[in-house]
Amino acid sequence: MVKVAIIDDTHPSIVYDGTSDNGKWRAYNQVYDKWTNEYNSTYHISKTNGSQIAFSFKGTRITVHGTMELPGVRGVPMTIYNIDEGPRTLFNSSGEVPYANASETYSHVPFFTSPQLEYGDHTILITTYQVDSKRRFVFDYFTVEGVEDADNGVGDVENTEGFTIVDDADARVTYDGAWVDGSKAFDYAQTDHKSPTGVNGSTSFTFSGTSVAVYGRINNMETTSVPIAQLILDEGTSQQQVAMYSTQGNFTWRNHLQLGVWNGLSPGEHTLKVIALGDRNPSWWMDYFVYGTPNTNQTDLRGYVAGSVASTSTSSTAITTVTISGIVTTSAVVVDPDDPSDTASSPSSSSTWTPTGSPTSKGAIAGGVIGALLGLGLLAFLVVCFLRRRRAMNQAMSRGQTIRAHRAT
Repeated sequence: MVKVAIIDDTHPSIVYDGTSDNGKWRAYNQVYDKWTNEYNSTYHISKTNGSQIAFSFKGTRITVHGTMELPGVRGVPMTIYNIDEGPRTLFNSSGEVPYANASETYSHVPFFTSPQLEYGDHTILITTYQVDSKRRFVFDYFTVEGVEDADNGVGDVENTEGFTIVDDADARVTYDGAWVDGSKAFDYAQTDHKSPTGVNGSTSFTFSGTSVAVYGRINNMETTSVPIAQLILDEGTSQQQVAMYSTQGNFTWRNHLQLGVWNGLSPGEHTLKVIALGDRNPSWWMDYFVYGTPNTNQTDLRGYVAGSVASTSTSSTAITTVTISGIVTTSAVVVDPDDPSDTASSPSSSSTWTPTGSPTSKGAIAGGVIGALLGLGLLAFLVVCFLRRRRAMNQAMSRGQTIRAHRAT
């Protein structure tokens, strides 16, 4: 089966060219803001031009996801993307990156999606181009399309983190009731399903693995505690688990809420059913599932750091109750790389900056861009000073060597 793998920014195979000591990258283990809800509550930030990320993957397409803070106020952090030493793509060069509101902060923004690639091994190189203390580049996770299961042995997903992301519009997700499919720029894959109004409805997803999480979106919940969903894992079996998700606090909207998460399940097939309690509370929007079995290098799926804990419920059959991570309801937790009192951790990867297959073996790093120029005489470029390298980059860009960013699919 062909899948879409999700790879968190903390995965050890992602190589960052530097640490907090040289000011290039800092890793964080909390949500960026009270409403952003980054995947697994982790991300990496750079405000230094020329900072780079390299990641090797196997599949047919890769998308880079991150958080953008108030671009209408702070400006857009510019980055450049390169696949397999091919043409360079400047972030949003064609204005196609979906963004709901430039006066708000959003996470899960698809900064870049590669063109369709032949199935096989590839390497992406990301270089910050125009970033600073206001226009910080916040990297959250990769998704890789076209990953395959092995007939025997370890497949492509297991070689990354072991987790797969499934959009609400995927045929494997079924719905019962008057759900309404829709599209918003801040949803994963820009799709959603609105739960029935005034009556209950349910959605179900069957998967194989030891972990699963479900995510949604909520608007206009102006009450201290509202139970909006009941989650039932393996309904009607001896392994059944039931939990309630309740909102915590007053707010107008929350995106990418983790409605429920389970880890440590028995290997094999499971079904997660989510019942939207529309008979008593307002509608909400289904967004996506993440499931799989973590490999030896990866931890379990995480709940949101600084979140609240929702209540659990019981069932008439033999079950095990679980707690479900809720949403952030306190004041904004905006991190600042310049603030030594924040909760920043050291970067998750301590790998030496020698990414296999990256353009650095044939080109120079040009301050804020890859100075990879084609043709004879390329090696001589390595000895040119920093100012000439930046000038060469600008000349190359003026000749149209950047290409338009591709729309996320």
